[in-house]
Amino acid sequence: MKNNKLIQLIKDQVSIPDYYKSKGFPFPERVERSGGLFSCQIHGRDQHPSAYYNPGSKTMHCFACGFTGDVIAAVMAIEKITLSQAIYFILNNFRVDGTIRTASRYVSDKYKDTSRQSIINSVSFSTFQYIDRTGDYSVLVDLDQLMKDNENNKDIPNIFNIFTKFQEKLR
Repeated sequence: MKNNKLIQLIKDQVSIPDYYKSKGFPFPERVERSGGLFSCQIHGRDQHPSAYYNPGSKTMHCFACGFTGDVIAAVMAIEKITLSQAIYFILNNFRVDGTIRTASRYVSDKYKDTSRQSIINSVSFSTFQYIDRTGDYSVLVDLDQLMKDNENNKDIPNIFNIFTKFQEKLR
């Protein structure tokens, strides 16, 4: 699968309790820390906790509806969206280090240089057009690494050439 590295970044950094809390769903603190029962939101609001959360594997299993999965699967089930849409949802709503959204925020905070920022904005736009076309979010990891490799590069023409080559790869 093209998105394996990105999916692993998400699974490592975003948990089911993070997602539940962001939606305003109850998730007991003790269950988050050491595991246990909580109310499943996949089959509707539980009157009694029916799902078990395992903090070691960051997965859940609902004994009422049979759902088993990680945060991405939970987002897909609750939001009723596809894998690509779930990845996009998580990247838009949570900080996931090692992706372009984190990198572009970092670069824009660190560098107020408009030439550099306009290059980065252009590349970001091309990257998201590519993702919309292909569903391949793995390029976010590649672009994040490219930005980190060039974060101290002050040579604007050189940066332009580097990012232009990256954009050409996306066509």
